[in-house]
Amino acid sequence: MYIKLVSEIIKRYNIKYHCYADDTGVYMSLKSCDKWDDISSSTEACIEDISTRMNSNMLKLNEIKTELIVFSSKHHA
Repeated sequence: MYIKLVSEIIKRYNIKYHCYADDTGVYMSLKSCDKWDDISSSTEACIEDISTRMNSNMLKLNEIKTELIVFSSKHHA
């Protein structure tokens, strides 16, 4: 139930994901022309939707383990 719930929300935001046991990793590949503010807002909205839906099902998103990591080349930092 949990994985289906999370995957449906993530797909609505056109974000890719992988599930590992009880962990889910989401990721995106960005182009230099993409606007960081739009990507950031969309990602935050996705996480908020997941948290809200989980709360309504008596589950909890562990905010301590939720983090954002950005990888870039030294030419496009």
